[in-house]
Amino acid sequence: MAIMRSSSRKYINKNGKIEKKHIINKMKNKEFKYTFILVMVFMVAFVIIGYSALKFDNNLLLNDIKNIKVAENVSSSSQTILLTDNDVMKDEEGLSSYVYKINVKNDTSNAVSYQLNLVKDENVLSICDCGNKQLNSNQIKYSLNDGRVKVLNDDMLIKDINLENGEAENILVRVWVDSENENVETGSHFHGHFVLNEIKK
Repeated sequence: MAIMRSSSRKYINKNGKIEKKHIINKMKNKEFKYTFILVMVFMVAFVIIGYSALKFDNNLLLNDIKNIKVAENVSSSSQTILLTDNDVMKDEEGLSSYVYKINVKNDTSNAVSYQLNLVKDENVLSICDCGNKQLNSNQIKYSLNDGRVKVLNDDMLIKDINLENGEAENILVRVWVDSENENVETGSHFHGHFVLNEIKK
């Protein structure tokens, strides 16, 4: 009888060890699964928060134009501009670079005159925290529909616009960083957008 009890205990102990190993493996698998799910949740949350912080809202950035549309019946649309090291190029390349399209229409009963300017976007600059790495206006070149290469002045004027009642103008602008300007530092960039400024008569 004693022998049978001893073998019975060994059998129970053996099964107990197998069962414990099985439980531990199941726990490890569950732990890995939950860890993976948590990591994915945090990654998705990080991407969403990062996108929300850095995305550029054209309507928000073009407040001046939006106000003009409401107050003066002059409608327009545009895009935000980001210039980085990837936009440092020669004039030949700049003339075939990305085109920013600006459409302006005069819905008033009078003739209107505006200046189209490229301005730095202070809101985005504060988010980007790149105050020490901003490009100067004279380091930026641009070209309009006619294909002539120009350098931005300090007032960052792009074009004078004069529209009669009902007239519209579609402006194509290419903007790039002057590769021949020796003062362009690596990592410098520009955040901006176009605005319309009314010319008072």
